[in-house]
Amino acid sequence: MFEVILPQLEVNSERALLVTWMVEKGERIKKGQVLAHWETAKSVHELAAPHAGYFFPRVEEGDEADFLSVIAVISETDAEPAPPKAPEAKPNREAAGNFTKKAAALAAQNGLSAADFDKTGIITERDVQSRLRQSALPDLPKTSSLDNLKLPDGLTRVLVITGGIGAMHLIAILRKDPRLDLVGCLDDDPALQDHRLFGVPVLGPLSLLETFWREGRFDQAIIGATAVVATRQKLWDRCKALGIPMANAIDPSAVLGAGVVLGEGNIIGAQVHIGMATRLGDNNFIAAKCNIDHHNQWGSHILTGPGVMSSSFVSVADRVRFGTGIFIEPLVTIGAGAVISSGALLLGPVPADHLVKVRVSTETVHLKKEG
Repeated sequence: MFEVILPQLEVNSERALLVTWMVEKGERIKKGQVLAHWETAKSVHELAAPHAGYFFPRVEEGDEADFLSVIAVISETDAEPAPPKAPEAKPNREAAGNFTKKAAALAAQNGLSAADFDKTGIITERDVQSRLRQSALPDLPKTSSLDNLKLPDGLTRVLVITGGIGAMHLIAILRKDPRLDLVGCLDDDPALQDHRLFGVPVLGPLSLLETFWREGRFDQAIIGATAVVATRQKLWDRCKALGIPMANAIDPSAVLGAGVVLGEGNIIGAQVHIGMATRLGDNNFIAAKCNIDHHNQWGSHILTGPGVMSSSFVSVADRVRFGTGIFIEPLVTIGAGAVISSGALLLGPVPADHLVKVRVSTETVHLKKEG
């Protein structure tokens, strides 16, 4: 049996998102065959099989995995190997001094030591970042009670689902709308509990969503997560199962043409232009300075980076992930679940669940001065 290790795809990250497995569980594969597409903050990467044999995944599509962790196994037979037994946790504060290299550097820069972390085992860069966020937030009283909330007539109470950077972008847009009252955020990050994001209180974990809705503590919700398609869709499905209406967030600088039709739960960033007679579905995140020209048909759960330029009569199916700075020619169709890397120029159709890669050279050439 051979273990498939997720390599260090980027030096400035510690984990990646599994976009899709390209082979089925139990399938016989060849050495060098493409197994999966992994997405980091900057690009999408292919992962090839290091050995031939029978493939068995250890990570599900839509999940994140740490670099250098085991993500699959390749067996010499078609019988699935038993998963490794999880080691028993042994609390030991003395073991908390094991930093990853990047975590150690970041901790040293900010004067943190192992004693500042309530954790045993390896301390990662994400742990240090979470600790720094917690330190930067002011101490505030608990804010989970909305019992005495009184609003002027006509205001809509909106709950933001998930905090973090995506929610900060969203809150910045929502605060510009005088018709809305942001009652708070729900997020599972312990570092954010009982604190505020741009003045909006974090009321508790996502497990409170159903309770708050049943008690009538908000009128609409909107999802702040903007990095992973699967995460947005799961949260969307959870809200719709409870019958929660979803708000749209449209930056005042965005321009929507005549006859534009929007679904629910969309986030439209700064200086976005949406041309006339274009239709967008639900739960899309359209980043700043995108242009969606006239008579486009876009589905739901679509994420874009900044500067996506879509010409007229373009059709985009559900769950498509766009990078930054992409150009789409007229009449192009993009299938569901496709991933379009930054810098792509789309001249023809993209099938469902396909990746459009862009190969970027970092080679530099010295320019000789004339004369």
